[in-house]
This record gives sequence, structure tokens and C-alpha cells, in this order.
Amino acid sequence: MSTNPKDDMDKSISTTFKYKSKQVNNKIFGSSLFKSFRFTINVPGLKVGLIEEFHSFIRVKLHSNTSRAQCPYCHRYSKHKHSHYIRHLQDIPVYDRTLLLEVQVGKYRCGNSGCERKIFAERLPDICHPYARNTLSAEKQILWVSLNSSALRASSLLGLLHITSSASSCLRLLHRQGKENPCCQSTYVGIDDFAWKKGHIYMSVVVDHLTGKPVAVLNERGGETVEQWFSKNPQIQYITRDRGPSFIEAINRSIPNATQICDRFHLIKNMIDTATLQVAALLKKPSKCLYHQYPTKEEAEDMILEAIFHMGKAQHRNKLQTYQKSLKLKSLGYTILEIANELGKTTRQIYLIMHNRKLSSYMNPDQKLALKHTQELAGIISNGYIDVYAIAKQMKGVLGTALIAKITCTLRKKYKDNRRQVRQTNRKVKDENESCKLSKAQIRKLLLGDSSNTLRQEDQPSIQIKALVDLCREFRSIINGKGQVNDLEKWILKTKKSPNKALRNFAYGIAKEKEAIQAAIDIPLSNGRAEGTVNKIKGIKRQMYNRAGISLLRAKVLYESG
Repeated sequence: MSTNPKDDMDKSISTTFKYKSKQVNNKIFGSSLFKSFRFTINVPGLKVGLIEEFHSFIRVKLHSNTSRAQCPYCHRYSKHKHSHYIRHLQDIPVYDRTLLLEVQVGKYRCGNSGCERKIFAERLPDICHPYARNTLSAEKQILWVSLNSSALRASSLLGLLHITSSASSCLRLLHRQGKENPCCQSTYVGIDDFAWKKGHIYMSVVVDHLTGKPVAVLNERGGETVEQWFSKNPQIQYITRDRGPSFIEAINRSIPNATQICDRFHLIKNMIDTATLQVAALLKKPSKCLYHQYPTKEEAEDMILEAIFHMGKAQHRNKLQTYQKSLKLKSLGYTILEIANELGKTTRQIYLIMHNRKLSSYMNPDQKLALKHTQELAGIISNGYIDVYAIAKQMKGVLGTALIAKITCTLRKKYKDNRRQVRQTNRKVKDENESCKLSKAQIRKLLLGDSSNTLRQEDQPSIQIKALVDLCREFRSIINGKGQVNDLEKWILKTKKSPNKALRNFAYGIAKEKEAIQAAIDIPLSNGRAEGTVNKIKGIKRQMYNRAGISLLRAKVLYESG
């Protein structure tokens, strides 16, 4: 076509437009657009037969002017024409009208007796794909709009551009575009992982350091998929990565000669995360908090019985106390006369109180009920239940709250004062710990070189913290390239002798990746481009409500403009 190729790139075009013969009735007669404008269509192998103008579209009829065609299966040319058929194609708009192409395509007999296809249709490689309903230019514009918006949005936008394409057609084109990763020519790449389903499924993205664009989206973050991709790209010489073991193993197996560069940001972050916990642990003072005291079962039972015996009227209380004391003295071997003299009563009174009488005969119904459940109530209180309503709930309604309050009044008052003292003491301890406590942000500033005067005390924790802070600051300066040639090796040896176990383990991990870390110091490449691409992928996933397949996500990530 003679349309401007730059306009073809800027416009958006649809994939499926099914031509309907009814639209012929909309043909314009009389005044026509072509009185003012003219256009020509130049397609190799096709000849323009007729151009018709309608209200909403322009139809161009073309036919093949070749006398032979190549079989798409055996690639042998044939001149034996069998028949012909009409292909309806949608092209890019002309003068804000849909452009429809009716192409008469020939069918040929294949002269190769060994070919599986006896009759084949002529292909149009310069204008469209086999079985397509849109030209190559139209597909390019449909793809551009679909990559930069959702399928439904793309379909409506293409309609405004006089291109017909359903949301399903836009999705099919994207899936076909993202079926496989394109060929990579770069020698400087970075790889990073991102969560497909957080905590369960992770994928990987590879970014070209020279262009800053993603070149591959892999459906694993390690294993065969990553190894196969690196094996197909042996030209890669430098790879930036984080400290994930899956990437290290895959790269070592597929392209062992490539230089691995550990990301400086992740190195310093790992060091800060390790040291922050250790500084916080050293700053934390030993706990001096007190715990609430609760009575033993025997103590609670004695106090409950005493409260039960002091219930009721004064007359009943006196008789009950006399009965109790008499029983106690009798168990010690006292006679009735001796008991009467001891308690200041007559022998007749002692005899009537003790003879054929039980304890319950001197109690009211509330006292009898409380005495029946004394042991159970004492066990609940000894387990830590002091509140009246909590005790009633544990008793499951056997005793009412009013009765429980009466028989536990003395006990609760005694331990209420104890609980108040414990709370006051614990509050003071907490305030003291908070006054010397540093937040994680303050600890990070301290580790990264902030001139803070928080550690002026010369006690043992402060000395250990200062040693740890010095090691962290030294490591950071080495990673940033401010050290000498063998400073990394010296730092590893020094840290391995540190009394801090967590920092020693970190040094052993650094020793295992010493070559990659030294490369990060010497080579000015980082994994920042890959990290930025991962953030972009998160945005794309949210736009698609995390429901996109790998092919659709790959198309959006690799080919989306902007």
C-alpha cells in the first residue's frame, strides 16, 4: 500500500472483521470521497481490480497475477490451477474508513506424488499470515493497542480507530506473541525472580544491561528452564544476580565460564538485616518483670472456709464457731467438762451442741452450697482465676456471682493489692527498657555510618556493639569500592574470629561467593535494572488481577512500549 509506514506504526488495527454482503446496499452514488482524494495499493503479486466506496468502509478487490504457486508443504512450484476462492482481509483505515480487501486467491494441484497435500491454496506472505483475517499492518496496530491496555479496552479503542477486533481476538494475538522468548544477542544481562503466587510459585526475568529492556520471562527461578535458556545463549559473558542459590547453581551448570556479579544492594541489605537483630539483642536488658502470684489450693480452701463460717447471722456464727472449736478440742482428747471450761460454756451447752449434731445443721442454704463446692472453687482460684465473673464461668453456673463474691472477698482483696504492686513494678521496668531501646531505623543509621552518640557507655554490651558496627561499616566501604585490593579477604578472616555467631555465619557465606562479590566491587554493573523490571511486572499483574497466563504476561513485559 502507499500509506505512510510511520502512520502504520502509530495507529491501532484489528484482527477479525467478518465481511457481510448486506453492506453493499450502503454504497455511495453521486458525490464521492475520491473526487478529492486518490490512493493506490501496490502489493507484489496482486493486481487491483475495483475500488468501491461505502458509508463506513472502502472495499478493494484484488486478484493474483501469478501463473504458479509454491506448495507450503513440499515447497515445490505448481502451474496446474484447480480453482480459486475469495479471502476477506481487513487493512489499516483509509480516510477514517475501514479498508476491506477482497483477494481472489488461486488453488493449485501439487505435482509431487510424495506430498501429503494434493491441492493447496496460494499463500500471501507479503500481505498476511495463512488463515488470517487481517493484514500484517493491521495485526501490528492491533498488537500495539492490546499490549498497552486490557483486551476489552483495546477492542473499544480499535473500534474508534475504525478497526474491528473482539477482546478474544486481542487476547489470542497476545498469547501467540508471548508463546516463546525472543532471541537474545546481549552479552551483559541481569536476572531476578518475582512471585507468580507469593510463597508458592516464583518466576524469573532476564534484562539486557545495555538497553535496559527485558529479554526473557522464564516460568521458573531455577532448574531446567533457566539452564536451558542460558545454554541457548552461550554468548553471555557477564550476569548480575542476587544471592539466591537457585540462580548460582543454574548458571554454574549451563555457562560456567560467564562472570557472575553479585548485587551490591543485596549484599549490604543482608549484612544490615543480620547486624540489626544482633544489635537489638545486645541492647535488650534482661527481663526483671514480676509475675502475678496466686494462692495454693490449700491456702485458698482455708480462706474460703473461713469466709463461709463467717456468713449468716451472729447467733448462727457463734454456734458454728463453738461447734468447730469443740470438735477440734475433742480430737485433741479433751472431755466435755474440759471443753466447757476452755470455751466458757456449760457442759449442757457443749453436750447439746455436739451430741448427734452435724456441721450442716448450723448452716444456712448458701453456706451448705458453698461448702459443698469448696474444693472445686479452691482449685479454680489456684489456677489463676481471681475475677468473680471468670470464676462463675469456670463453675458453669453452679454458684452465683453474689455468693462467690461473698466467700472470696477476703482472698480477692489480699491478692488485688499484690497484683497492683506487680503492675507498677513491671511498668517501671518497661519504661527503663524503652529508654535505652533503639528502633530498627536508628540501628540501620548507626550501622551505615551515622555519627550517633547512643553508645557512650563503656559497659560490655556497648563494647560488643561498637566492634560489630565497625565490621559492618568496613564491609560497606569495601563493597562500595573504597578499599584496597585484598581488603575483602582480610575482612572475611577478621569477621570469622568475631564472637558474634550470626556475623561469623555471614562471613562464611561471603567467602563462598568471594569471586562474584569481588566482581561486584571491580565491575560497575548492578541488578538495579532487573529490580525495576520486577516492579513493572507487579504493576502489570495487578492490572490483569493476577489472572494472566505466562504467555500473556511475557507478551506484556517484553513488548509493551514505554
